Amino acid sequence: MMNRAPGTLIPASLVLVACATVGGIRSEPLDHGVASRFPVPFDSVMAVVPEAVVAAGLGLKESQCYARSTCMVIGTRGLSLSRSGSLGSMARVVVEAAGDETIVRVLSRRRLAKQTQARDDYASEILSQIEVRLGLTPGLGRPPGSA
Repeated sequence: MMNRAPGTLIPASLVLVACATVGGIRSEPLDHGVASRFPVPFDSVMAVVPEAVVAAGLGLKESQCYARSTCMVIGTRGLSLSRSGSLGSMARVVVEAAGDETIVRVLSRRRLAKQTQARDDYASEILSQIEVRLGLTPGLGRPPGSA
């Protein structure tokens, strides 16, 4: 029988917590997150969202559509073995058709709330990257309900 130091069990338990967090961000209400309205059809916006997520520094974890007018993309940034160490972070992007426009909501989370080395907000970067990829003037995306 091999003896293991007590600390060897901690990383495995942290990985389990991290995996559960992806499920948690997926199951949060779709209207949560920083929202922006784009004067562009749904299909055009949805075509650039995966690129925007990657450009913001995340890897694509999953992408799924619930209807012809609502899709979700989740990006994650994993474990960092740097000196500061980090269990990473994630962002969920919900894309929803709204007539001739499209609403995009970005919800960001650290894998562990107390892990301050991990980035906790990807919203402005992802929304900006969407604007760039759509060829829009910066700031053209606007909060839903605004004129």
